Amino acid sequence: MIIKYFYKVQSKMIKPKARIYMRFKSIIFYLIIFLILFFTEFPYECQSFTANVDIGTGSIVFNPTISGTVIVGGAGLSGVTVSDGTRSAITGADGTYTITGVPVGTYTVTPSKTGYSFSPSSSLQTVSGANVTGVDFTATLITYSISGTVTVGGAGLSGVTVSDGTRSAMTGADGTYTIASVPLNSYTIIPSKTSYSFTPSSSLQTVSSANVTGVNFTATLITEPTYTISGTVTVGGAGLSGVIVSDGTRSTFTDANGNYTIINVSAGTYTVAPSKTGYTFTPSSSLQTVSGANVTGVNFTATLITYSISGTVIVGGTGLSGVTVSDGTRSAMTGANGTYTIAGVPPASYAVTPSKTGYTFTPSSSSQTVSGANVTGVNFTAISTTTTTTTTTTTTTTTTTTTTTTTTTTTTTTTTTTTTTTTTTTTTTTTTTTTEAPTTTTSTTFSTTTTTTSTTTTTTTTIICSNTIPEISQVNPSKGRYGSNITITGKNFCDAEGLVVFVKFGTDDIEAPVLDWKDESIEISVPWGCKPGINKIKVITAFENESNLYPFKFIKLLPKINKIFPKKGRFDSEIEISGINFGEENENSLVLFNQVEAGILSWDVENIVVEVPEMVVGKNGRVVSVKVKTTYGSSNVKKFKVLPTQGK
Repeated sequence: MIIKYFYKVQSKMIKPKARIYMRFKSIIFYLIIFLILFFTEFPYECQSFTANVDIGTGSIVFNPTISGTVIVGGAGLSGVTVSDGTRSAITGADGTYTITGVPVGTYTVTPSKTGYSFSPSSSLQTVSGANVTGVDFTATLITYSISGTVTVGGAGLSGVTVSDGTRSAMTGADGTYTIASVPLNSYTIIPSKTSYSFTPSSSLQTVSSANVTGVNFTATLITEPTYTISGTVTVGGAGLSGVIVSDGTRSTFTDANGNYTIINVSAGTYTVAPSKTGYTFTPSSSLQTVSGANVTGVNFTATLITYSISGTVIVGGTGLSGVTVSDGTRSAMTGANGTYTIAGVPPASYAVTPSKTGYTFTPSSSSQTVSGANVTGVNFTAISTTTTTTTTTTTTTTTTTTTTTTTTTTTTTTTTTTTTTTTTTTTTTTTTTTTEAPTTTTSTTFSTTTTTTSTTTTTTTTIICSNTIPEISQVNPSKGRYGSNITITGKNFCDAEGLVVFVKFGTDDIEAPVLDWKDESIEISVPWGCKPGINKIKVITAFENESNLYPFKFIKLLPKINKIFPKKGRFDSEIEISGINFGEENENSLVLFNQVEAGILSWDVENIVVEVPEMVVGKNGRVVSVKVKTTYGSSNVKKFKVLPTQGK
């Protein structure tokens, strides 16, 4: 009553105008609060990006992407590593890249690939709730020159051909030469001219960051009769260019068709041996005797040397299956124990990158150099980006006891009444007791209030699989070609993703890309490399239990060239071959120009980018036949005009 009276007195003391003013101030105050909350919580336009919700804090963590294209000479450049300083991505065959899972912030996006410079060298980008696109770069191949002088009797000797195995130059009247446009690498420089020998016979040079000068040779005129030793070096049935063939004193390179001729050979016995980085040869050398005639048919067969890159991907201390790990050209998928092996990797430097939907990785990529041995221990740690909510209920009980004592004049009577009411939030118990002794009534009331609060924590969901043998009951459809989607039905596959392999007896099994995985059905894509005809499919669960083998008929398709662009070009220029059924690049993948193997820059199922190989052309150029070879056969032939090299 006192409080109520005080409130009335105070209300009468406030003038009407003052009360209106105070209400106006309250409205303005709440309006400002509303606007602040509105523009703080909803500053973003509708976009397509990844978001994680932490229900415990109520915050939303946005993970947009940064994407763009890297080109060289107007075409996409593959194998470029693009980084924001924390995460990275590698450009595909078309030069495009996407860096995923980028938190809000400002980043310096930088491209890198050995032997290339980029414009711009980096790009400052701000991520503020939306995907960032169009972060493009233009690459330029870094090249230098190799130069020197060839002398005989102290004077310059003209007409000497000096080659690095790919490019060549001829000495002028003063004996000087310059081999231009030489990319970063190591080269064996060899001079040659009929009736002359040279000291040294060759010179090993490394082009790294500047023009190489002073690569000089001294020539000696040969007066005695000389002969030649010649032959061919092949790989996969086609000629292999750039192989150094030496008789121990003189050396030469194989041409675009794999042919070579060692000139100025005096009578005698010689050990002829081929060499090229990344290849072995059969035989490794050949003993030849030169006696009054040229020696021909000294042939060799080359084999590309490859190694492997392997490691493990773990999450929460255990192996994570189904992660695709790529070196930019080849890839492998982790098995049930999280291990992977990328096979058939030639000597070079690679950025090894893991990827799987719903996970980020530390490190995001790993730079590795393959040189003379398998590379092991390239490991990654995965972090799940999926948020799972667990609710814990806490109960607080408050008890209030009120006792009232009064005197009555009733007779001896005992009455007990108990009423219990329970809800999700409040429990009330009321007990009334009336007794005589001495004619006193005691009334006790217990009021219990239960308050429920929710606490949210973020945990990782663990899927538990039963350790049972999986069983395949059907594969639908029962036949298909590379890239076809098929569904495997059965039981005991487990909800955790495992592996599906196509068994190749006597060789490595082929792992199929998994599109969807459930306990009783699995959807996969038919992998490249299956043998034509009947194959056997096997399911391996996360428990590493193996199913029965189930037949599947693989239908092979020959590659087909639809178009070559451009239709003409010079040696070393890039061209794109578009068509179908090119499949995946492996040791059987070839592009041939009149049986001369072209250097492959990128390869996918419908597009191949190659460099025009070096070959003999006339001043008006030369029309050649181009075809593609895969594991399953050769394509149709398309015509291409090889133009003469400028300056020749």
